[in-house]
Order: sequence, then structure tokens, then C-alpha cells
Amino acid sequence: LFETSGSLVVVVSTSNLTTPKGSVDGIWVQRFVPSTTNVKKKRKKMQERRIDGSDFGHVLADFLHQQSNAARVGQMLPLEFLQHYMPNQDATTTTTLESYLTDAYQFDESHVHLIATVPGDYRGRGSVTHCGKRRNTQQRSFLYGPQRVQDIMVRLGAADNQQQQQQHASSNTTTKNRAVLLRSNEDRLICQPTSLGGHWTTCDLNALANCYMGDGDDYGRRKGELLLERMDILWPSRNFIKRIQNKGKEYDIESDTTIEDDDSDDDEGAGFLFLSSQSFNTIDVDCISRMVQYDHSSPHQTSSLRCPHFKSYARLFEGNDYDLRRNHGVGKAAELFSWFLMTSACLSRGAQGAPTADRMEGSDQASYANFELGILFCSKLQ
Repeated sequence: LFETSGSLVVVVSTSNLTTPKGSVDGIWVQRFVPSTTNVKKKRKKMQERRIDGSDFGHVLADFLHQQSNAARVGQMLPLEFLQHYMPNQDATTTTTLESYLTDAYQFDESHVHLIATVPGDYRGRGSVTHCGKRRNTQQRSFLYGPQRVQDIMVRLGAADNQQQQQQHASSNTTTKNRAVLLRSNEDRLICQPTSLGGHWTTCDLNALANCYMGDGDDYGRRKGELLLERMDILWPSRNFIKRIQNKGKEYDIESDTTIEDDDSDDDEGAGFLFLSSQSFNTIDVDCISRMVQYDHSSPHQTSSLRCPHFKSYARLFEGNDYDLRRNHGVGKAAELFSWFLMTSACLSRGAQGAPTADRMEGSDQASYANFELGILFCSKLQ
């Protein structure tokens, strides 16, 4: 959203363009003010020098550029929109989205990481450096989906270690004000999609868990352990969905009764909850075994029972939080997250990526089929 004041408001939402009907969605909003001429170059140099700096603007511009390449002929593209409706923002003399967006707004003020996915075959973090620059060249090459999450965690971990070394060298033992990256060898990966794709193999889903949890250096993996074993895929029961479809009546905890399945053939108003049996049977048993039953909080937070429509993936911190509370001022909490990803990407090979069929041994190349966008909240930035 381009405001008349000159600011840019970025909105990422999981809502469809339909009337809400008993679902829970997620929305993230941040306003970015225009950059002044005096700070553009300084900000850009600082942004690319810091391994944990923000690359929000670069990723946003690349995502819009990739969508422009896939647009139908004759449609107004984002750059054309800027040139037509915002002539006072120097867009008329700008030839690329990145050169306009990344310089025009203070994206380094972002408190989140933008996680984009675009169709195609792409190599992983070994092929790029920070801010999308391809190794040994000035050409940009971006990471997508889980590969980008992994790269972010590696960069933040490296910055964390770098800061520890600097503090040690200066004999500074005070660590309470230093941002901390929450990780432990017991962490779990919590996946809450709204659809589950077929043809998942144990090898491919474990590779996905490695991207989300491995941090690139096998961090947190015990000897001989598959990180797939620490993945939980939340899924609601049929009875849960039937309660939601129960004519939209108020949900009363005191008189809560489960609607049992019946033999009625009346499917009016029913929705598909799961894959067909044929598609379900294309998934390896080891992958299916990672599914756990979703349930609402108790006491319930709203007057009526609602179905979650947002897609989320989170690294749940399972380590000892004593040092966190003592050294970093972290308050006592029921759960702590290393990171939380709110996204449009469901748990399918097209959205999450799958190893390319002909990739070489040791390669981290993955194939994506969808356009997806998400927001990564990380303990390092909060």
C-alpha cells in the first residue's frame, strides 16, 4: 500500500478473498518510511556488511520481479504501476524493481524476515552470500522457502558467535543486553498446515526437517538421529470440523459435546478435510507417523469454535530456560520459540520444495512449483 505521505505499507495475510466463515487467519503489517538521499548509501553498505542485517527489500523486490515474469501478457506489472502512479518517486528513471524499492524505503527497520517461494530449481545456501549475492560474482541469486529459513538461522547463529567472541575479547562478561538465539539439542519442529500434499517420502521429508532444523551444520542432531523424528504435523479430527460446521452455534465449554459420526449420506455443506485414500497412500508410513491431533485451547479464547486457516511452522525450544532467564531477562513462559513462520505455504512438495530428481550427490538443489510468501519471526530480532 503506497501512502500519500510517501511511506510504503507491506501487508502479508493468510486470508482468502472471501467472506470469513468461522476461521482464524493471520495478518502482519509494517510501515516503511522513505529513505533520504543522505542515508541511502550508508544504510546499504551497513546492511550488506552485517551478516545478520535485513535483506527484506531485496527479497520483496525479487518476489515481485519473479511474479512479473510469470504474468500474462498485457497486465500492468509492479514497476509499470510505480512509473505510472508514483512519478515523484524517481520510478520513471528506474529500470528494475530492486533498484527502486531497496533504495526508496528504510527496509532495514524490518523486525521480521520475508520468506518467499517461486517456481523453479534452485540451489541452497552454499551458492549465495548475504543479501542474495551469488558467490564469486556480483550477480544476485536468492534462496527460497525452507532453504532461506536455514540460511537465516545460520547467519544469525554466526552473528551470535561473533558477538560472544567480541565480548570475550573485551573481557565483558555482561550478557543480559545481548540478543540471544534460542536453540537446543531437544527442539521440535511444529508444522500446522491446512493441506497435506501426496508423494512424501521419508528421505524428502527428512531433508525438509534438516532445512528447518539442521541450521546447515547439523546443529542439534544427535548421532544417528533423523530430524524427521522431531517433527510434529498438527491436524484436526473430523469431529472437530463437524463441531465447527454445527450451524455456527455458540460454543459453550460447560455443555461441550462431541458430534458423533453418523451414517447419513447428506453431505450438504460438508468440506473436504483430507486427501483421498489414493493420494494418502502415496505418503510413506514414517511421514504419516509424524501426524498429531490438533485441539483448541482450554479455556477457549473466543465465543465460538473456529478452525485455524493460517499456515505456520515453528521451532519449539525444548532446552533448559534457566540461563535464559538469569542472563538475558527472558520471562517465565509455558513455551518458547526459536522462530515462528506464518506463511501461505502448505505442506506439499510444490510449496516446500523437493530434491531435484537429477541433482548430484551432496547437492542441496530443490524444486519448487508454487508462489508462496511468509513472515519469519525470530528470537534474535525480538
